[in-house]
Amino acid sequence: QIAPPCSVSTTDGQFRQSVSPSSSKLQILKEQGFTEQQIKSLLEGPNKRLFISVSDTRISSLLLLLKNHGVSGPASARFLAQCPNVVRLRLFNIQSKIDFFDNICIQDPRLLLKLITHGSGNKSLISLSLLNIERHLIFLRDEIGLDSVGIKRILDRFPSFFALNLERNLRVKLHIFRDRGLDNESISWLWRTYPSILTLSDKGLYERFELLEHFGHGISTKAGLCALGNWSSRSYKTLLSRFEALQNNHGISPSDAIRMVQRYPRLICLTEESIARKIEYLIEVLERGMDEILHYPEYLTYSLQKRIAPRFSIVHRLKSKGSITKDPSLRFVLKMTDEIFSKRFPIDKDENCDNDNEDIVVDDDNDAIDRH
Repeated sequence: QIAPPCSVSTTDGQFRQSVSPSSSKLQILKEQGFTEQQIKSLLEGPNKRLFISVSDTRISSLLLLLKNHGVSGPASARFLAQCPNVVRLRLFNIQSKIDFFDNICIQDPRLLLKLITHGSGNKSLISLSLLNIERHLIFLRDEIGLDSVGIKRILDRFPSFFALNLERNLRVKLHIFRDRGLDNESISWLWRTYPSILTLSDKGLYERFELLEHFGHGISTKAGLCALGNWSSRSYKTLLSRFEALQNNHGISPSDAIRMVQRYPRLICLTEESIARKIEYLIEVLERGMDEILHYPEYLTYSLQKRIAPRFSIVHRLKSKGSITKDPSLRFVLKMTDEIFSKRFPIDKDENCDNDNEDIVVDDDNDAIDRH
């Protein structure tokens, strides 16, 4: 229900005697492709006073500006819902930041759209000062040594980079990594490949350094950097609990569990449910032993539904027809590309390849790092 009339100051200095939405404002939103539900959420939601107090001309000009840069209809509605304070900004400032982002993106409209619409509340990238954005770019170029391609990769994976505090976060992390013996090339590779590491606290970084030492990885090695990057997406407590589950719930000795994580650090990013289902499939359906996982722990990181079960279903059919006489290893079946697999294990196109040899339900828990 719309609030009762009251006196509200607008951005053009005039005063309105009511916060009820004008018919022209409703018409503007409808013409821009907003649905009835989206209009209601904007004009009757938590930020209704903000939107209603802004002049129709400002709303229309803002939506036209966004539309000219590929943000229209549902996309512009979502953007205004997430970043309502953008309506308070001067259109000239918004345009100047969009132009600046466009220069960074180098004719990449998809990335430009991501930067324009990223954020929430007062933390939208559009609301940041141009000086702040320029300082972050200078830091990446001059202190980290990233070129334009590396900068684009960081922004594509982690557009919130511009919102990080330059002095208390980025420069502190840079000193921490340098104190650990990393050069600019290693730091730039780590940041552009695993930008989520920038969201860790200083304590979180040191905790992961301890994990590296526990599993015998040096931070200056490629394996150590990959481990550090992968572990940045999970809490320290979660990483420890999943390692404990790996060695306690499946008959894997502590020394074997350490060797498995040494070989493939992402194992402790997987959920216990995901690991349990894949081990059950290995033992109950494929009728193989745990020793195969010890030799190829990467098996646990593949998607059960999209890769493991479909491929071994094909292997089972070819073996039942006599085309295969020996069970191929987990590594041999899973690591090759789909194209190579279809050549190594050819089947008739019209043959039904459903997993009718399975005794368990195959469904993934959508682990973020599961590979197809």
